[in-house]
Amino acid sequence: VDSALSHTAGAEVARRALELVAENPRLRDVALVCQDGVAVYNSVLVLAATSPVLEVLLLGEFKEGGAARVELPAVAAPGLEALLAALREPEGRPEEAQGARRVVQALAAARFLQVPDALKEAFEAWAAEDLAAGHCEELLAGAEKCKLDKLTEQCVAHAAARFEEVSVERLGKSTVVALLGSDALEVPGEEAV
Repeated sequence: VDSALSHTAGAEVARRALELVAENPRLRDVALVCQDGVAVYNSVLVLAATSPVLEVLLLGEFKEGGAARVELPAVAAPGLEALLAALREPEGRPEEAQGARRVVQALAAARFLQVPDALKEAFEAWAAEDLAAGHCEELLAGAEKCKLDKLTEQCVAHAAARFEEVSVERLGKSTVVALLGSDALEVPGEEAV
């Protein structure tokens, strides 16, 4: 995650700045109002260093430039908080990034804010952990809602493999092979599984 900390400043400088802002509320000079109406407070300079989108919004020539409040209608507050926590705590998975729903929200926020790939990859790895831990349905629902194609594909592949595994245990391999090769799994108006 170190290389994801900043597109304009060194990783250690950005991490320390995030820590200072987390420790001292007086350094928080902007409110990012997310789609759920929740405001996430932080520093303009720290946020600008973590995302080119936020850099343009907060320091650019847009109407938001210099504003103390910026609307982010495509970002959920828990996702933004998880992103900021992962930047602040590069070792391991921070508490704010626990749970399949938060991971999906963070991936959607990362895509919208165009954070560096290394940070997205950390959340993708955590999504894979959640998938292996049995949170496929929740991840798939969130991935489809947020249009996260890569995660959607991983969830579908995982579900298909799990379906075959469970079916083989219960029905026997020959029955599953016959079902998968037939039209018996088709649902009217839907593509076959």
